Amino acid sequence: MKFKYTLILLGAILFTLTACSSSKEDDPKEDPFVKTMWESSSYIGKYPNGEQYHFQTWIYFKEDKHIAFRIEEELIREEGEGKRHTTKVLSLPYTRKGMVATVHVAREIAPGGIGPEREPFKPDTFTYTLDASKQRLTCKKHSTGEITIFTPKK
Repeated sequence: MKFKYTLILLGAILFTLTACSSSKEDDPKEDPFVKTMWESSSYIGKYPNGEQYHFQTWIYFKEDKHIAFRIEEELIREEGEGKRHTTKVLSLPYTRKGMVATVHVAREIAPGGIGPEREPFKPDTFTYTLDASKQRLTCKKHSTGEITIFTPKK
């Protein structure tokens, strides 16, 4: 009879330990994003008024499950350097499942956007997928399906 109760007690202890342990996906020590900094390829875009601009984004995954952005836009002028628009967002939380981080942007990053003649802001969701080699981060903007590739900051 003691053997039966010992097995029941051992089973209960194992069940409790299994239920209380956190998965590696939730463990901040196992988070592949923490303390990583990424940069997008810079590219040339066009405003609705026809003016061209140079655009680049840097992101940093902080220890407290937040992501910081630095977005820089520079108006291209033939006669020299154009006006720069820079914004920083510190403290947008992200959730993670494996090698995918999700960020829900519920408010505008900077009042009026960061460049002239911006469209009105709409809330959106972004997913950041880290490849197995941890050398490429793919960002997908859900509302448009737009893809941006990030590489580790040099």
